[in-house]
Amino acid sequence: MPSRLRLVIVTSILLLPLLVEPSAAGRPWCKAGPVVSLDQWLVSITVAIPTESLLAVSGPTSITIGARPSVSSALVMNDLGFMDRGTVVTFGQW
Repeated sequence: MPSRLRLVIVTSILLLPLLVEPSAAGRPWCKAGPVVSLDQWLVSITVAIPTESLLAVSGPTSITIGARPSVSSALVMNDLGFMDRGTVVTFGQW
């Protein structure tokens, strides 16, 4: 395959996502969430609520993660939570 044709194909593939419009169906949501480590694997946790519920947030988001005792777990990065109320992450066993 000639290099010029290869360049056109690769460029077209890279520009394709810019031409696709995102869908806007449904109601808007607000997302937040921390990143934890479970046995050296990074896990991003996403918590979402409808934007019209943001003003009802009165405290931090509470997340409890249950894992076997043999699984090492740690909070890698926390976030501000909804309305800057914070997020509390606790680890338990099951």
